[in-house]
Amino acid sequence: MTTRKPWIENDALAIKQFEIGWAWQRFVGCFFAAHGLEVMLPKLQIRESVDDIPDFADEWDLSVAGQRIEVKSRHFEFTSDPESFPWDRPFVDTYGGYEVKKVKPIAYVFVSQKTGALLSTPANEQERDDFWETVVAPDRMRNIAQETFYVTPRARLSPITRLVARLKEIGDG
Repeated sequence: MTTRKPWIENDALAIKQFEIGWAWQRFVGCFFAAHGLEVMLPKLQIRESVDDIPDFADEWDLSVAGQRIEVKSRHFEFTSDPESFPWDRPFVDTYGGYEVKKVKPIAYVFVSQKTGALLSTPANEQERDDFWETVVAPDRMRNIAQETFYVTPRARLSPITRLVARLKEIGDG
């Protein structure tokens, strides 16, 4: 029986997931740009070794209208209707991944790798305090037995058009 390496030590898996994530970040960035918003996509950087991980702690996915947005691509189907999201409590981010960020994102965008549909959820401190919970669950993709995640109620998801409108207000302000 072959044992899979943990994510942290599996460079091939890490690079593959970075590249998939990067493609979806670009997809979401193009969506925002097509709606007239200023988008900045950071340069793709991949760690050379496990020792470099702390250097990437405060990285971010997109800057839209000067605001940080995190993109979470998901390998399942949903539409632009939040009710189509298949779970009651979507995973927003890992607890450690969110907490280490010096500048917190204002929103998370979920993109279906199956349909290309986009949904979003706010990510400000009040939102986190009022609606987010932590759960401990396995991360099968990264081969982690137990990881702590932030989750939010599906009712906190909204069509991406709501985030576009909010970002346009910020950009005009």
